[in-house]
Amino acid sequence: MSTTVTTLANQVSLPHQDSALTRRLFELAENIDRYDTGFGLNGITMLAVCRYLNSGASADLAIAQNLCLQAIEGVTDPQRTAAATLVEISELAQFLASHAETLELSEAVTPLREMLHQILVKRMNICFEKQELDPYTGGFQPAWYLLLYGPDCHQHLKSWLEALPTVEALAERHEDGTYKVATGLSHGLAFYALFVCKVLQRCPEVRAFQRRGKGYLRALRRRSVSARRYGCYYLEGKARGPGRLCLAYGDMGILYAGLQLARLLGETDEVEFFTDALLHTAGRRTPENTAITNNSLLYGRSGAWLFFDHLNKLTGINTFAETAAFWRAEAIAHYDDQQIIEGFDHYDYPAMQRISLFEGPQGPLLVDLALRTTPTSLQSTFYLL
Repeated sequence: MSTTVTTLANQVSLPHQDSALTRRLFELAENIDRYDTGFGLNGITMLAVCRYLNSGASADLAIAQNLCLQAIEGVTDPQRTAAATLVEISELAQFLASHAETLELSEAVTPLREMLHQILVKRMNICFEKQELDPYTGGFQPAWYLLLYGPDCHQHLKSWLEALPTVEALAERHEDGTYKVATGLSHGLAFYALFVCKVLQRCPEVRAFQRRGKGYLRALRRRSVSARRYGCYYLEGKARGPGRLCLAYGDMGILYAGLQLARLLGETDEVEFFTDALLHTAGRRTPENTAITNNSLLYGRSGAWLFFDHLNKLTGINTFAETAAFWRAEAIAHYDDQQIIEGFDHYDYPAMQRISLFEGPQGPLLVDLALRTTPTSLQSTFYLL
Protein backbone atom coordinates (compact mmCIF):
# COMPACT_ATOMS: atom_id res chain seq x y z
CA MET A 1 0.00 0.00 0.00
CA SER A 2 1.49 3.33 -0.96
CA THR A 3 2.10 5.96 1.69
CA THR A 4 0.13 8.49 -0.35
CA VAL A 5 -2.96 6.32 -0.55
CA THR A 6 -2.74 5.29 3.10
CA THR A 7 -2.34 8.87 4.28
CA LEU A 8 -5.17 10.14 2.10
CA ALA A 9 -7.53 7.39 3.17
CA ASN A 10 -6.78 8.02 6.83
CA GLN A 11 -7.64 11.68 6.36
CA VAL A 12 -10.97 11.03 4.65
CA SER A 13 -14.03 10.16 6.70
CA LEU A 14 -17.12 8.95 4.88
CA PRO A 15 -20.14 11.22 5.52
CA HIS A 16 -22.59 8.57 6.65
CA GLN A 17 -25.51 10.82 7.58
CA ASP A 18 -24.76 14.09 5.82
CA SER A 19 -23.82 12.76 2.41
CA ALA A 20 -24.42 14.84 -0.69
CA LEU A 21 -24.06 11.71 -2.81
CA THR A 22 -26.71 9.87 -0.79
CA ARG A 23 -29.13 12.78 -1.00
CA ARG A 24 -28.66 12.88 -4.77
CA LEU A 25 -29.25 9.14 -5.10
CA PHE A 26 -32.45 9.36 -3.06
CA GLU A 27 -33.64 12.20 -5.33
CA LEU A 28 -32.92 10.19 -8.46
CA ALA A 29 -34.63 7.12 -7.01
CA GLU A 30 -37.99 8.71 -7.77
CA ASN A 31 -37.40 8.04 -11.48
CA ILE A 32 -36.22 4.44 -11.19
CA ASP A 33 -38.53 1.99 -12.94
CA ARG A 34 -36.54 -1.17 -12.27
CA TYR A 35 -36.80 -2.89 -8.91
CA ASP A 36 -34.13 -5.55 -8.49
CA THR A 37 -31.23 -5.17 -6.06
CA GLY A 38 -28.19 -4.99 -8.32
CA PHE A 39 -29.40 -2.48 -10.90
CA GLY A 40 -32.76 -1.32 -9.55
CA LEU A 41 -34.41 0.43 -6.64
CA ASN A 42 -33.70 -2.25 -4.04
CA GLY A 43 -30.01 -1.33 -4.20
CA ILE A 44 -30.73 2.30 -3.28
CA THR A 45 -33.14 1.09 -0.60
CA MET A 46 -30.41 -1.12 0.89
CA LEU A 47 -28.24 1.98 1.25
CA ALA A 48 -31.13 3.69 3.07
CA VAL A 49 -31.60 0.68 5.35
CA CYS A 50 -27.90 0.59 6.26
CA ARG A 51 -27.99 4.32 6.93
CA TYR A 52 -30.97 3.87 9.26
CA LEU A 53 -29.31 0.96 11.07
CA ASN A 54 -26.26 3.16 11.61
CA SER A 55 -28.19 6.21 12.86
CA GLY A 56 -31.43 4.89 14.34
CA ALA A 57 -33.01 8.18 13.25
CA SER A 58 -36.73 8.25 12.48
CA ALA A 59 -36.10 10.43 9.43
CA ASP A 60 -33.78 7.77 7.98
CA LEU A 61 -36.34 5.06 8.73
CA ALA A 62 -38.99 7.04 6.85
CA ILE A 63 -36.72 7.35 3.78
CA ALA A 64 -35.99 3.61 3.80
CA GLN A 65 -39.69 2.75 4.24
CA ASN A 66 -40.75 5.03 1.40
CA LEU A 67 -38.16 3.59 -0.99
CA CYS A 68 -39.17 0.03 -0.06
CA LEU A 69 -42.86 0.79 -0.62
CA GLN A 70 -41.98 2.41 -3.95
CA ALA A 71 -40.33 -0.85 -5.01
CA ILE A 72 -43.33 -2.89 -3.88
CA GLU A 73 -45.68 -0.64 -5.82
CA GLY A 74 -43.51 -0.89 -8.91
CA VAL A 75 -43.39 -4.68 -8.90
CA THR A 76 -47.08 -5.17 -8.12
CA ASP A 77 -48.56 -2.36 -10.24
CA PRO A 78 -50.99 -3.96 -12.76
CA GLN A 79 -50.81 -0.84 -14.94
CA ARG A 80 -47.08 -1.23 -15.49
CA THR A 81 -46.18 -1.32 -19.17
CA ALA A 82 -44.11 -4.50 -18.82
CA ALA A 83 -44.81 -7.22 -16.27
CA ALA A 84 -42.32 -7.52 -13.41
CA THR A 85 -39.32 -9.62 -14.36
CA LEU A 86 -38.34 -12.75 -12.49
CA VAL A 87 -35.28 -11.10 -10.92
CA GLU A 88 -37.39 -8.15 -9.73
CA ILE A 89 -39.91 -10.43 -8.03
CA SER A 90 -37.26 -12.70 -6.54
CA GLU A 91 -34.98 -9.97 -5.24
CA LEU A 92 -37.90 -7.98 -3.82
CA ALA A 93 -38.93 -11.14 -1.96
CA GLN A 94 -35.37 -11.56 -0.69
CA PHE A 95 -35.23 -7.91 0.33
CA LEU A 96 -38.47 -8.16 2.29
CA ALA A 97 -37.33 -11.37 3.97
CA SER A 98 -34.18 -9.57 5.13
CA HIS A 99 -35.50 -6.11 5.96
CA ALA A 100 -39.27 -6.03 6.49
CA GLU A 101 -38.89 -6.38 10.26
CA THR A 102 -36.18 -3.70 10.41
CA LEU A 103 -38.42 -1.36 8.42
CA GLU A 104 -41.38 -2.13 10.68
CA LEU A 105 -43.33 -3.43 7.69
CA SER A 106 -43.61 -7.13 8.57
CA GLU A 107 -47.33 -7.15 9.26
CA ALA A 108 -48.16 -5.01 6.24
CA VAL A 109 -46.19 -7.10 3.73
CA THR A 110 -46.94 -10.62 5.01
CA PRO A 111 -49.74 -11.23 2.45
CA LEU A 112 -47.50 -9.88 -0.30
CA ARG A 113 -44.64 -12.16 0.72
CA GLU A 114 -46.96 -15.18 0.60
CA MET A 115 -48.13 -14.17 -2.88
CA LEU A 116 -44.56 -13.64 -4.12
CA HIS A 117 -43.59 -17.04 -2.73
CA GLN A 118 -46.26 -18.81 -4.77
CA ILE A 119 -45.35 -16.87 -7.91
CA LEU A 120 -41.68 -17.78 -7.53
CA VAL A 121 -42.40 -21.48 -7.11
CA LYS A 122 -44.48 -21.41 -10.28
CA ARG A 123 -41.94 -19.38 -12.25
CA MET A 124 -39.07 -21.61 -11.13
CA ASN A 125 -40.79 -24.75 -12.36
CA ILE A 126 -41.65 -23.12 -15.71
CA CYS A 127 -38.01 -22.07 -16.14
CA PHE A 128 -36.77 -25.56 -15.33
CA GLU A 129 -39.14 -27.07 -17.90
CA LYS A 130 -37.76 -24.67 -20.52
CA GLN A 131 -34.16 -25.36 -19.45
CA GLU A 132 -33.74 -21.70 -18.49
CA LEU A 133 -31.39 -22.26 -15.56
CA ASP A 134 -29.35 -19.06 -15.23
CA PRO A 135 -28.80 -17.96 -11.59
CA TYR A 136 -29.68 -14.38 -12.49
CA THR A 137 -32.41 -14.55 -15.13
CA GLY A 138 -33.55 -18.18 -14.99
CA GLY A 139 -34.82 -20.85 -12.65
CA PHE A 140 -32.03 -20.69 -10.09
CA GLN A 141 -32.91 -17.08 -9.27
CA PRO A 142 -36.11 -18.12 -7.44
CA ALA A 143 -34.46 -21.38 -6.37
CA TRP A 144 -31.89 -19.38 -4.39
CA TYR A 145 -34.68 -17.43 -2.70
CA LEU A 146 -36.62 -20.59 -1.86
CA LEU A 147 -33.48 -22.27 -0.52
CA LEU A 148 -32.68 -19.34 1.77
CA TYR A 149 -36.16 -18.29 2.86
CA GLY A 150 -38.63 -21.01 1.92
CA PRO A 151 -40.39 -22.78 4.81
CA ASP A 152 -39.43 -26.25 3.57
CA CYS A 153 -36.87 -26.79 0.84
CA HIS A 154 -37.22 -30.60 0.88
CA GLN A 155 -40.14 -30.45 -1.54
CA HIS A 156 -37.87 -28.86 -4.18
CA LEU A 157 -34.76 -31.02 -3.76
CA LYS A 158 -35.61 -33.42 -6.59
CA SER A 159 -36.28 -30.66 -9.14
CA TRP A 160 -33.13 -28.77 -8.07
CA LEU A 161 -30.93 -31.83 -8.45
CA GLU A 162 -32.38 -32.61 -11.89
CA ALA A 163 -31.90 -29.00 -13.04
CA LEU A 164 -28.33 -28.57 -11.79
CA PRO A 165 -25.65 -29.17 -14.45
CA THR A 166 -24.29 -32.69 -14.39
CA VAL A 167 -20.60 -33.21 -13.76
CA GLU A 168 -20.27 -34.49 -17.33
CA ALA A 169 -21.84 -31.29 -18.71
CA LEU A 170 -19.16 -29.22 -17.00
CA ALA A 171 -16.52 -30.65 -19.32
CA GLU A 172 -18.34 -29.59 -22.50
CA ARG A 173 -16.91 -26.66 -24.51
CA HIS A 174 -17.90 -24.43 -27.39
CA GLU A 175 -15.94 -24.44 -30.63
CA ASP A 176 -13.84 -21.48 -29.43
CA GLY A 177 -12.71 -23.47 -26.41
CA THR A 178 -14.85 -21.76 -23.76
CA TYR A 179 -16.87 -23.85 -21.37
CA LYS A 180 -20.58 -24.22 -22.12
CA VAL A 181 -21.18 -23.83 -18.38
CA ALA A 182 -19.26 -20.71 -17.39
CA THR A 183 -17.08 -20.64 -14.29
CA GLY A 184 -17.98 -17.31 -12.69
CA LEU A 185 -20.15 -16.69 -9.66
CA SER A 186 -22.91 -14.67 -11.32
CA HIS A 187 -23.87 -17.14 -14.04
CA GLY A 188 -21.79 -20.27 -13.72
CA LEU A 189 -20.23 -23.19 -11.89
CA ALA A 190 -19.22 -21.15 -8.83
CA PHE A 191 -22.86 -20.31 -8.16
CA TYR A 192 -23.96 -23.93 -8.56
CA ALA A 193 -21.20 -24.99 -6.15
CA LEU A 194 -22.42 -22.51 -3.53
CA PHE A 195 -26.02 -23.57 -4.13
CA VAL A 196 -25.05 -27.16 -3.35
CA CYS A 197 -23.21 -25.90 -0.25
CA LYS A 198 -26.35 -24.21 1.02
CA VAL A 199 -28.49 -27.28 0.28
CA LEU A 200 -26.08 -29.47 2.26
CA GLN A 201 -26.10 -27.01 5.15
CA ARG A 202 -29.89 -27.31 5.37
CA CYS A 203 -30.15 -30.98 4.37
CA PRO A 204 -26.80 -32.67 5.15
CA GLU A 205 -28.32 -36.12 4.87
CA VAL A 206 -29.00 -35.88 1.11
CA ARG A 207 -26.23 -37.98 -0.41
CA ALA A 208 -27.06 -37.14 -4.01
CA PHE A 209 -26.11 -33.52 -3.33
CA GLN A 210 -22.94 -34.65 -1.56
CA ARG A 211 -21.92 -36.58 -4.68
CA ARG A 212 -22.78 -33.65 -6.93
CA GLY A 213 -20.78 -31.33 -4.66
CA LYS A 214 -17.70 -33.53 -4.88
CA GLY A 215 -18.00 -33.52 -8.66
CA TYR A 216 -18.28 -29.74 -8.73
CA LEU A 217 -15.24 -29.44 -6.49
CA ARG A 218 -13.19 -31.57 -8.87
CA ALA A 219 -14.41 -29.48 -11.80
CA LEU A 220 -13.42 -26.23 -10.09
CA ARG A 221 -9.97 -27.67 -9.44
CA ARG A 222 -9.60 -28.84 -13.05
CA ARG A 223 -10.43 -25.38 -14.34
CA SER A 224 -7.58 -23.88 -12.41
CA VAL A 225 -4.38 -23.06 -14.28
CA SER A 226 -0.96 -21.80 -13.39
CA ALA A 227 -0.65 -18.04 -13.08
CA ARG A 228 -0.40 -17.62 -16.82
CA ARG A 229 -1.84 -14.15 -17.13
CA TYR A 230 -1.71 -11.47 -14.44
CA GLY A 231 -1.72 -14.13 -11.73
CA CYS A 232 -5.15 -15.34 -12.84
CA TYR A 233 -6.03 -18.80 -11.55
CA TYR A 234 -9.30 -19.31 -13.38
CA LEU A 235 -9.89 -18.97 -17.09
CA GLU A 236 -12.97 -19.50 -19.21
CA GLY A 237 -11.38 -22.31 -21.17
CA LYS A 238 -8.94 -20.14 -23.13
CA ALA A 239 -5.27 -19.55 -22.46
CA ARG A 240 -5.75 -15.78 -22.23
CA GLY A 241 -8.89 -15.72 -20.09
CA PRO A 242 -10.33 -12.67 -18.33
CA GLY A 243 -7.78 -12.39 -15.52
CA ARG A 244 -10.24 -10.46 -13.39
CA LEU A 245 -10.44 -10.19 -9.63
CA CYS A 246 -14.10 -9.11 -9.57
CA LEU A 247 -16.86 -10.90 -7.69
CA ALA A 248 -19.18 -11.44 -10.63
CA TYR A 249 -16.94 -13.30 -13.05
CA GLY A 250 -13.46 -13.30 -11.56
CA ASP A 251 -11.21 -15.16 -9.22
CA MET A 252 -12.63 -13.93 -5.91
CA GLY A 253 -16.04 -15.53 -6.29
CA ILE A 254 -14.77 -18.67 -8.01
CA LEU A 255 -12.07 -19.42 -5.45
CA TYR A 256 -14.48 -18.64 -2.63
CA ALA A 257 -16.94 -21.21 -3.98
CA GLY A 258 -14.19 -23.81 -4.10
CA LEU A 259 -13.08 -23.02 -0.56
CA GLN A 260 -16.59 -23.16 0.88
CA LEU A 261 -17.44 -26.41 -0.89
CA ALA A 262 -14.14 -28.01 0.19
CA ARG A 263 -14.69 -26.93 3.80
CA LEU A 264 -18.21 -28.29 3.89
CA LEU A 265 -17.21 -31.62 2.35
CA GLY A 266 -14.20 -31.96 4.66
CA GLU A 267 -11.74 -32.17 1.75
CA THR A 268 -8.57 -31.05 3.56
CA ASP A 269 -6.27 -31.01 0.54
CA GLU A 270 -8.76 -28.95 -1.45
CA VAL A 271 -9.21 -26.49 1.42
CA GLU A 272 -5.44 -25.99 1.39
CA PHE A 273 -5.39 -25.56 -2.40
CA PHE A 274 -8.15 -22.95 -2.50
CA THR A 275 -6.77 -21.13 0.55
CA ASP A 276 -3.35 -20.89 -1.09
CA ALA A 277 -4.94 -19.65 -4.30
CA LEU A 278 -6.87 -16.99 -2.37
CA LEU A 279 -3.70 -15.91 -0.59
CA HIS A 280 -2.06 -15.50 -3.99
CA THR A 281 -5.08 -13.55 -5.17
CA ALA A 282 -4.89 -11.33 -2.08
CA GLY A 283 -1.48 -10.21 -3.26
CA ARG A 284 -2.81 -8.91 -6.58
CA ARG A 285 -3.26 -5.19 -6.01
CA THR A 286 -2.65 -3.35 -9.27
CA PRO A 287 -5.00 -2.48 -12.15
CA GLU A 288 -2.84 -4.60 -14.46
CA ASN A 289 -3.31 -7.82 -12.51
CA THR A 290 -6.84 -7.27 -11.22
CA ALA A 291 -8.67 -5.17 -13.86
CA ILE A 292 -9.92 -3.10 -10.91
CA THR A 293 -10.08 0.55 -11.93
CA ASN A 294 -13.15 1.96 -10.14
CA ASN A 295 -15.05 1.90 -6.85
CA SER A 296 -17.95 -0.30 -7.92
CA LEU A 297 -19.13 -3.29 -5.93
CA LEU A 298 -19.43 -5.56 -8.94
CA TYR A 299 -16.04 -4.97 -10.52
CA GLY A 300 -14.13 -2.59 -8.29
CA ARG A 301 -12.46 -1.64 -5.03
CA SER A 302 -15.60 -1.76 -2.89
CA GLY A 303 -16.32 -5.36 -3.89
CA ALA A 304 -12.75 -6.38 -3.08
CA TRP A 305 -13.01 -4.66 0.32
CA LEU A 306 -16.29 -6.43 1.13
CA PHE A 307 -14.96 -9.77 -0.05
CA PHE A 308 -11.64 -9.84 1.78
CA ASP A 309 -13.23 -8.54 4.98
CA HIS A 310 -15.66 -11.46 4.83
CA LEU A 311 -12.88 -13.91 3.98
CA ASN A 312 -10.84 -12.76 6.98
CA LYS A 313 -13.78 -13.29 9.31
CA LEU A 314 -14.42 -16.70 7.76
CA THR A 315 -10.85 -17.98 7.98
CA GLY A 316 -9.16 -15.82 10.62
CA ILE A 317 -6.17 -15.39 8.30
CA ASN A 318 -4.59 -11.99 8.87
CA THR A 319 -3.41 -11.62 5.27
CA PHE A 320 -7.03 -11.23 4.21
CA ALA A 321 -7.56 -8.53 6.86
CA GLU A 322 -4.56 -6.66 5.47
CA THR A 323 -5.91 -7.00 1.94
CA ALA A 324 -9.33 -5.74 3.04
CA ALA A 325 -7.60 -2.75 4.64
CA PHE A 326 -5.72 -2.08 1.41
CA TRP A 327 -8.90 -2.07 -0.72
CA ARG A 328 -10.70 0.01 1.91
CA ALA A 329 -7.96 2.60 1.73
CA GLU A 330 -8.04 2.56 -2.06
CA ALA A 331 -11.83 2.89 -2.17
CA ILE A 332 -11.90 5.77 0.30
CA ALA A 333 -9.03 7.52 -1.44
CA HIS A 334 -11.05 7.53 -4.67
CA TYR A 335 -14.39 8.40 -3.06
CA ASP A 336 -15.96 11.70 -4.11
CA ASP A 337 -19.07 12.68 -2.17
CA GLN A 338 -19.43 15.92 -4.12
CA GLN A 339 -19.46 14.44 -7.61
CA ILE A 340 -22.22 15.58 -9.91
CA ILE A 341 -24.49 12.73 -11.02
CA GLU A 342 -26.52 13.50 -14.10
CA GLY A 343 -30.27 12.99 -13.83
CA PHE A 344 -32.43 11.01 -16.24
CA ASP A 345 -35.98 10.77 -17.53
CA HIS A 346 -35.78 7.04 -18.26
CA TYR A 347 -33.79 4.55 -16.24
CA ASP A 348 -31.76 3.05 -19.08
CA TYR A 349 -28.39 1.30 -18.90
CA PRO A 350 -26.26 4.48 -18.65
CA ALA A 351 -28.47 5.66 -15.80
CA MET A 352 -28.09 2.29 -14.07
CA GLN A 353 -24.31 2.50 -14.36
CA ARG A 354 -24.37 5.92 -12.73
CA ILE A 355 -26.41 5.06 -9.65
CA SER A 356 -27.03 1.31 -9.26
CA LEU A 357 -25.85 -0.78 -6.32
CA PHE A 358 -23.55 -2.84 -8.51
CA GLU A 359 -21.95 -0.18 -10.69
CA GLY A 360 -22.72 3.15 -9.02
CA PRO A 361 -20.39 5.32 -6.90
CA GLN A 362 -21.91 4.58 -3.48
CA GLY A 363 -19.92 1.36 -2.98
CA PRO A 364 -17.49 2.64 -0.33
CA LEU A 365 -20.23 4.33 1.67
CA LEU A 366 -22.51 1.29 1.51
CA VAL A 367 -19.77 -1.20 2.46
CA ASP A 368 -18.62 0.97 5.34
CA LEU A 369 -22.18 1.35 6.65
CA ALA A 370 -22.94 -2.36 6.23
CA LEU A 371 -19.77 -3.50 8.00
CA ARG A 372 -20.59 -1.16 10.89
CA THR A 373 -24.04 -2.73 11.31
CA THR A 374 -25.30 -5.95 9.70
CA PRO A 375 -23.45 -6.90 6.49
CA THR A 376 -25.28 -10.19 5.85
CA SER A 377 -27.81 -8.79 3.40
CA LEU A 378 -25.17 -7.05 1.30
CA GLN A 379 -22.90 -10.10 1.41
CA SER A 380 -25.72 -12.41 0.32
CA THR A 381 -26.21 -10.28 -2.81
CA PHE A 382 -22.90 -11.79 -3.90
CA TYR A 383 -23.68 -15.24 -2.37
CA LEU A 384 -21.07 -14.67 0.39
CA LEU A 385 -22.82 -16.88 2.94
